[in-house]
Formats: sequence, C-alpha cells, structure tokens
Amino acid sequence: MADTLGGMDWGLFHTFEIITSMTNVKRMISPRTFFPLTFAAVPYAGLGRPERGEGRTTMASNMPVSIYLDVDGVVNPFGPQGVTDWGGEWKIADAGILDVAFAPEAVAELNELAEHPFARFVWLTTWERLAPEFLCPAIGLKGEDWPVLTSQGWDQSAEWWKLGALQKDLAAMGAERFVWLDDQLGQESDARSWAEYHQDRVLCISPDPRKGLSRRDLAAVRTFLG
Repeated sequence: MADTLGGMDWGLFHTFEIITSMTNVKRMISPRTFFPLTFAAVPYAGLGRPERGEGRTTMASNMPVSIYLDVDGVVNPFGPQGVTDWGGEWKIADAGILDVAFAPEAVAELNELAEHPFARFVWLTTWERLAPEFLCPAIGLKGEDWPVLTSQGWDQSAEWWKLGALQKDLAAMGAERFVWLDDQLGQESDARSWAEYHQDRVLCISPDPRKGLSRRDLAAVRTFLG
C-alpha cells in the first residue's frame, strides 16, 4: 500500500511540491523574459495554424486528434487581471491543494471540444494525477477520465520531460495529428524544432500565461479538429 501523508499518497505529495515550486518560479519571471518575441506577437508556433475563415485544414479531418493540455498558464493563468477574453469575470476555485483562477467560458469550450468525436484530450502538466482528481471537480472541467502523462522516468533526462512523454504517447497511439497547448512552448526550442518537422500535422498554441487560453486559441483548435 502506498505511503500516505494526511490522506494524500507520497506520489501525489511529490507532484504537489513540483506544482508549487513551478508556480512560484513562473510568477517571478518577467513577461519579457518569459516570452520570446515571436510567441508574444503570435501565440502560435506557426504549425498548422488555420487562419480565420480558412475552414478545415488540408489534413484528413476524420482521424483522431490527441490534444495535450497543460494547466498552469493555460487553464489556470497566473494573476489574471481585468476581465476574461470573453468579457466575463475571472473565477477563483479551491482545487484542494491550492486556489486556481479560471475563465468559466474557457472551461465550457474545453468541455464542448472534448465531445468532438475525433478529440482525445490528454493531461500533460506538472499537476499530473492532481489535475483530474482535484482541478476538474473544482472548476467543472469534465476531464476526470482523460489519460495522464507523467514525468516518471524522464526526471533525469536533459530534455524537457513533456516532449519525451508526448512523443512516447504519440508512438503508442499512432495519432496522425495532434494539438499541444502549453504556455512554456515559447521557451522550449527543442520542442518547437521537433514540432516544426511535423508541419501541418500539429497545432501548437503557447498562450500568454497571465491570461491563459483565449477565444482565438480555442477557435483554432476547433478548426483544426474539423
């Protein structure tokens, strides 16, 4: 039986420590340091990004699409101010281990996208198992049953663990197309270079971590799904 700490097993506690440390680090980074210029001006990696009015992508739209979703800076922005991209109020929820800020409209759109017959959402976040267990019920995101990729086995690797975990999952699932939603993509040159190789098979979106996913971001995912 797994060791526990106040009802939380040590694996989850370790994940919580990672989330807390990364949250603190991101909040200390200045916007100029955090965003490469190309990502600040255009929050996409420029890979398979459909333009407005362009309609469906040229790739076959009847194949499963894996959508890899980060939490902090994407669903849970850091210190959001003003109103959401939809013009509503930011909400604060107790996710059990910490408070999270979120846009209800973004959550509603993610739930809608998850119902798409070709969408396969996957958690790719330092929250790991804490995302479906604590975040989802707190904000109303229906991702309790989405698969979770973990950093286990990648901790000592020189490369970004998320890239290795994503590559392994793609190989296992045989996905032809995929979407990657992560505010840190703007910092990870190896991940961007690898994604560029796949050209219009991939849609990479790196949101402003102070605002999280926008209406345009989610519209691009919807168009990419077809």
